[in-house]
Amino acid sequence: MRSSKGMPERIRVRVFSDEKAAMLEAAAKRGLNLSDFIRQIAVEAMRAAA
Repeated sequence: MRSSKGMPERIRVRVFSDEKAAMLEAAAKRGLNLSDFIRQIAVEAMRAAA
């Protein structure tokens, strides 16, 4: 079970402004903030690669 405390790790990624805008739009369509959206997509890709 995950802790109710904040996330202990941070990953920084540089993107172009148009990429960020597209990510924000895609996140909003899923009802997610940008951080949750990127985490969700990364976990899906990680599971698919396993």
